Amino acid sequence: MKQRLNLNDSKEDIYEAYQRALNNLRVEKHRNQKHIEHKKEIVEEKNKRYNTLKWKYFRMTQILYGLNIKINGLKQSNRYIKSKGKKIGYQMAIDRINKVNFSPSNAYKFLAMCNFMTEATGYSLSECSFLLWGNQYDFFSRSDFNRDIGDSGINYYYLIYKFKKLRMIEKVDVKRENGRLIYCLNAIGRNEANRIHKFTKKIK
Repeated sequence: MKQRLNLNDSKEDIYEAYQRALNNLRVEKHRNQKHIEHKKEIVEEKNKRYNTLKWKYFRMTQILYGLNIKINGLKQSNRYIKSKGKKIGYQMAIDRINKVNFSPSNAYKFLAMCNFMTEATGYSLSECSFLLWGNQYDFFSRSDFNRDIGDSGINYYYLIYKFKKLRMIEKVDVKRENGRLIYCLNAIGRNEANRIHKFTKKIK
């Protein structure tokens, strides 16, 4: 079969070559059409997956937004419930402790209520004692502590450090006593001391 034609070839050869070229063209056109259709299918599948993922992402952001709103609502509700519970528990403790006789002849109940007081206020007995003591003074120093309750075994400097961290006690820089710092209970500390005081004295 000839690959090239010239002017001397017969009409039959030229026609045969024409038919071959036409058939080759049809085959190539068919291949191109298949390729186009296949590419179109790939693009459609890709767009379908993309749209599906995009929709899932959108729904997920909606769900997360709703969950964040619900979580924030639960946090606020939890804070309110805790605050309300503390107030109710504190009042119940006050009502309960006011019924108790704290006279020396009833020391066992007094000690039991001291334990109850520490549970209700969240402070240890030494911390309660320190706050009650400090609330008696506008300012105080280590010498005042040693004079009043220095033999109690309470660690003065530890409690100063702790209540400073709790922002219940302030250092008064303008006053010193023999090189020792002067401190005072601030409004928060005095409020806590007054809460403790209700446990140690009957409310008339």
